[in-house]
Amino acid sequence: MRGLLVFVVILAAVFFGIGEWKGWMVGIPGQIPLMVYKSEATASAVRRTVNRQDLPFSLQGTVKSGTVRVEGYFKVPQSFQAGKAAKAEKMVFEKEFSKGETISLNETLKKGQGEYRIVIKFDNTSGIFKVGLPKGIDL
Repeated sequence: MRGLLVFVVILAAVFFGIGEWKGWMVGIPGQIPLMVYKSEATASAVRRTVNRQDLPFSLQGTVKSGTVRVEGYFKVPQSFQAGKAAKAEKMVFEKEFSKGETISLNETLKKGQGEYRIVIKFDNTSGIFKVGLPKGIDL
């Protein structure tokens, strides 16, 4: 039991030390909440809609320090069956949150069938953020 406790303490010290030096981000957007500590990182998630004409998404959390920038992109991918070329990706959504703000974002991007990409940029940010995206089977 003592060995396990020593291991946990050492692991916490290393995690804290790396966080103070470089910052860290743990999590997967849309699956596991993003835990960010003094990090300059980018998280993104891509969803391709086939049956829907839109993509609903949400972001919840509180910005403890730094800024959080949320961007949404849309592109029409190449279609071999229809013989259509891909169209360039365009930014269709953008919003920024600063220190002390509570994020409660519920948006729907409505650009038709295609590929949507949600990008979350953290600039020296700390906080816990939950990204809500529909599962692939719902699209």
